[in-house]
Amino acid sequence: MAKIYLDLNDGPKDDPDFYLAAHVDKDDRMRDGYIACIRICPMWSQLYNAAEGKKGVSKDNGFLYKKNEKGEWRLVLPRTFNMNGKNYLEDAIKEAHDAMAHGGVEKTLKWLTDKYTCQPFSRLVKEYVASCDTCQRTKYSNKPPLGQVTMLHVTARA
Repeated sequence: MAKIYLDLNDGPKDDPDFYLAAHVDKDDRMRDGYIACIRICPMWSQLYNAAEGKKGVSKDNGFLYKKNEKGEWRLVLPRTFNMNGKNYLEDAIKEAHDAMAHGGVEKTLKWLTDKYTCQPFSRLVKEYVASCDTCQRTKYSNKPPLGQVTMLHVTARA
């Protein structure tokens, strides 16, 4: 898979922050799969179809980009985008979590939101981190230890 980096000249001329990375393979199967998926995605299809001329939204080579709250361009990842039988969003979450050395929800979310836009990111990342086998086996609890159990004295009724 080749990475294509778009420089500042590739984005909207009025926005100097436009910087994107789109992953496409040589025969454009990923791009075609992305387009087919986003066109039927209930969350993003309407925005994708109306992206031309809409402020804060751009289509480039079939990929949809949206500005985040800081005004930076991010690739929109539909939740149902599948490639080669794998969900691309789940792969992105796994890649981010591994890249952050199993650093938890906040670091994984930061890595993802620096590159992508997706509505259910936080819930999906929380679910993934909670189910990560490595994290469950190696991370220590940040809660204080439980106290000792003490017997309660119960008076007899007369």
